[in-house]
Amino acid sequence: MKNSDFKVMIADDHPEQLAYLVDMVKQLRPHWNLISQATSAAQVARDLVRLQPNLSILDVCFADTTSFEIVKDLRERFATIFVTGDATYAVDAFSHDAVDFLLKPVRLDRLEQALIKGEAYALGRSGKNETPVRRISSVRMLKGHDLVWAPLSEVRFFEAQKKYTRVVLRES
Repeated sequence: MKNSDFKVMIADDHPEQLAYLVDMVKQLRPHWNLISQATSAAQVARDLVRLQPNLSILDVCFADTTSFEIVKDLRERFATIFVTGDATYAVDAFSHDAVDFLLKPVRLDRLEQALIKGEAYALGRSGKNETPVRRISSVRMLKGHDLVWAPLSEVRFFEAQKKYTRVVLRES
Protein backbone atom coordinates (compact mmCIF):
# COMPACT_ATOMS: atom_id res chain seq x y z
CA MET A 1 0.00 0.00 0.00
CA LYS A 2 1.38 3.39 -0.99
CA ASN A 3 1.10 6.18 1.56
CA SER A 4 -1.34 8.05 -0.68
CA ASP A 5 -3.61 4.97 -0.63
CA PHE A 6 -3.98 5.17 3.16
CA LYS A 7 -7.59 6.31 3.62
CA VAL A 8 -8.57 8.35 6.68
CA MET A 9 -11.92 9.51 7.98
CA ILE A 10 -12.28 12.25 10.59
CA ALA A 11 -15.56 13.01 12.35
CA ASP A 12 -16.71 15.65 14.81
CA ASP A 13 -20.09 17.38 15.01
CA HIS A 14 -18.45 20.70 15.94
CA PRO A 15 -17.11 22.28 12.70
CA GLU A 16 -14.25 24.12 14.43
CA GLN A 17 -13.09 20.94 16.18
CA LEU A 18 -13.31 19.02 12.92
CA ALA A 19 -11.27 21.67 11.10
CA TYR A 20 -8.68 21.62 13.91
CA LEU A 21 -8.26 17.82 13.69
CA VAL A 22 -8.16 17.87 9.89
CA ASP A 23 -5.47 20.57 9.90
CA MET A 24 -3.33 18.64 12.39
CA VAL A 25 -3.63 15.35 10.49
CA LYS A 26 -2.76 17.11 7.22
CA GLN A 27 0.25 18.69 8.92
CA LEU A 28 1.48 15.35 10.28
CA ARG A 29 0.50 13.13 7.32
CA PRO A 30 0.10 15.30 4.19
CA HIS A 31 0.39 12.21 1.98
CA TRP A 32 -2.65 10.43 3.49
CA ASN A 33 -5.93 10.41 1.59
CA LEU A 34 -8.58 12.18 3.69
CA ILE A 35 -11.73 10.55 2.32
CA SER A 36 -14.37 11.87 4.74
CA GLN A 37 -14.95 14.77 7.09
CA ALA A 38 -18.16 13.70 8.79
CA THR A 39 -20.24 16.04 10.92
CA SER A 40 -23.10 13.75 11.98
CA ALA A 41 -23.54 10.27 13.38
CA ALA A 42 -25.52 9.23 10.30
CA GLN A 43 -22.68 10.35 8.02
CA VAL A 44 -20.14 8.47 10.19
CA ALA A 45 -22.13 5.23 9.97
CA ARG A 46 -22.66 5.62 6.22
CA ASP A 47 -19.05 6.55 5.39
CA LEU A 48 -17.50 3.81 7.52
CA VAL A 49 -19.41 1.18 5.57
CA ARG A 50 -19.28 2.82 2.14
CA LEU A 51 -15.73 4.21 2.12
CA GLN A 52 -13.93 1.58 4.26
CA PRO A 53 -11.25 3.87 5.73
CA ASN A 54 -7.98 2.38 6.93
CA LEU A 55 -8.19 4.66 9.98
CA SER A 56 -11.05 6.63 11.51
CA ILE A 57 -10.64 9.45 14.01
CA LEU A 58 -14.02 9.83 15.68
CA ASP A 59 -15.36 12.27 18.24
CA VAL A 60 -17.14 10.24 20.92
CA CYS A 61 -20.27 12.37 21.39
CA PHE A 62 -22.68 13.33 18.65
CA ALA A 63 -26.02 15.09 19.16
CA ASP A 64 -28.08 11.90 19.02
CA THR A 65 -25.66 9.08 19.87
CA THR A 66 -22.03 8.15 20.50
CA SER A 67 -19.48 6.81 18.07
CA PHE A 68 -19.34 3.73 20.33
CA GLU A 69 -22.94 2.95 19.38
CA ILE A 70 -22.08 3.39 15.71
CA VAL A 71 -19.04 1.10 15.64
CA LYS A 72 -20.59 -1.63 17.81
CA ASP A 73 -23.32 -2.16 15.21
CA LEU A 74 -20.86 -2.66 12.36
CA ARG A 75 -19.81 -6.14 11.33
CA GLU A 76 -16.28 -5.15 10.42
CA ARG A 77 -13.83 -3.60 12.86
CA PHE A 78 -11.92 -0.50 11.85
CA ALA A 79 -8.77 1.04 13.26
CA THR A 80 -10.28 3.84 15.33
CA ILE A 81 -8.90 6.66 17.42
CA PHE A 82 -11.59 8.09 19.69
CA VAL A 83 -11.45 11.78 20.63
CA THR A 84 -13.39 13.59 23.37
CA GLY A 85 -13.13 16.20 26.08
CA ASP A 86 -14.35 13.79 28.76
CA ALA A 87 -11.81 11.34 30.18
CA THR A 88 -14.57 9.13 31.61
CA TYR A 89 -15.08 7.67 28.13
CA ALA A 90 -11.60 6.09 28.05
CA VAL A 91 -12.66 2.68 29.35
CA ASP A 92 -15.57 2.53 26.91
CA ALA A 93 -13.24 3.49 24.06
CA PHE A 94 -10.90 0.60 24.69
CA SER A 95 -13.77 -1.82 25.18
CA HIS A 96 -14.78 -0.86 21.62
CA ASP A 97 -11.34 -1.82 20.25
CA ALA A 98 -9.86 1.68 20.20
CA VAL A 99 -6.39 1.97 18.74
CA ASP A 100 -5.98 5.05 20.93
CA PHE A 101 -7.95 7.61 22.93
CA LEU A 102 -7.27 11.36 22.78
CA LEU A 103 -8.48 14.07 25.10
CA LYS A 104 -9.42 17.50 23.79
CA PRO A 105 -7.77 19.84 23.30
CA VAL A 106 -5.68 17.46 21.20
CA ARG A 107 -1.96 18.18 21.27
CA LEU A 108 0.09 17.68 18.10
CA ASP A 109 2.65 15.39 19.77
CA ARG A 110 -0.08 13.20 21.26
CA LEU A 111 -1.88 12.99 17.91
CA GLU A 112 1.39 11.91 16.30
CA GLN A 113 1.64 9.00 18.75
CA ALA A 114 -1.95 7.99 18.01
CA LEU A 115 -1.41 8.16 14.24
CA ILE A 116 1.63 5.91 14.51
CA LYS A 117 -0.47 3.35 16.41
CA GLY A 118 -3.36 3.66 13.99
CA GLU A 119 -1.19 3.23 10.94
CA ALA A 120 0.58 0.21 12.42
CA TYR A 121 -2.71 -1.39 13.38
CA ALA A 122 -4.32 -0.78 9.99
CA LEU A 123 -1.33 -1.96 7.98
CA GLY A 124 -0.70 -4.92 10.26
CA ARG A 125 -4.27 -6.14 9.84
CA SER A 126 -4.00 -6.01 6.08
CA GLY A 127 -0.75 -7.97 6.18
CA LYS A 128 0.99 -5.25 4.18
CA ASN A 129 3.02 -3.60 6.88
CA GLU A 130 5.58 -1.52 5.02
CA THR A 131 6.70 0.33 8.14
CA PRO A 132 9.75 -1.26 9.73
CA VAL A 133 9.15 -2.43 13.28
CA ARG A 134 11.49 -0.92 15.83
CA ARG A 135 12.88 -3.59 18.09
CA ILE A 136 13.89 -2.65 21.59
CA SER A 137 17.44 -3.73 22.28
CA SER A 138 18.25 -1.88 25.49
CA VAL A 139 16.65 -0.45 28.58
CA ARG A 140 17.35 2.89 30.22
CA MET A 141 16.95 3.18 33.99
CA LEU A 142 17.99 5.08 37.08
CA LYS A 143 20.55 3.49 39.36
CA GLY A 144 20.74 5.80 42.34
CA HIS A 145 21.06 9.21 40.72
CA ASP A 146 22.74 7.92 37.55
CA LEU A 147 21.00 7.17 34.27
CA VAL A 148 22.33 3.86 32.93
CA TRP A 149 21.71 1.76 29.84
CA ALA A 150 21.72 -2.03 29.73
CA PRO A 151 21.26 -4.39 26.80
CA LEU A 152 17.92 -6.16 27.00
CA SER A 153 19.79 -9.47 26.84
CA GLU A 154 21.26 -8.63 30.29
CA VAL A 155 17.85 -8.24 31.95
CA ARG A 156 16.84 -11.26 34.05
CA PHE A 157 13.38 -9.91 34.92
CA PHE A 158 11.22 -6.87 35.63
CA GLU A 159 9.30 -6.58 38.89
CA ALA A 160 6.46 -4.14 39.61
CA GLN A 161 6.91 -2.29 42.90
CA LYS A 162 3.97 0.09 43.39
CA LYS A 163 4.61 2.96 40.97
CA TYR A 164 8.13 1.84 40.02
CA THR A 165 9.54 -1.07 38.07
CA ARG A 166 12.57 -2.88 39.42
CA VAL A 167 14.97 -4.17 36.76
CA VAL A 168 17.12 -7.13 37.74
CA LEU A 169 20.18 -7.68 35.57
CA ARG A 170 22.33 -10.77 35.13
CA GLU A 171 25.51 -10.89 37.17
CA SER A 172 28.51 -9.65 35.23
